[in-house]
Amino acid sequence: MTRIVIIGGGAAGINAAQALAKNLTEADDTEVIVLEKNSYFYHVIGAPRAY
Repeated sequence: MTRIVIIGGGAAGINAAQALAKNLTEADDTEVIVLEKNSYFYHVIGAPRAY
């Protein structure tokens, strides 16, 4: 089994994980892991609109 670890769950990390998940099949036997210290996602551009 191959493990791919993405450090950082920001915009780039999530996009990378989604792209990998979209292109991998079960036959690839690959696990994608995203490591992020926060339990939430803070969208910098969208945050000012929330107030």
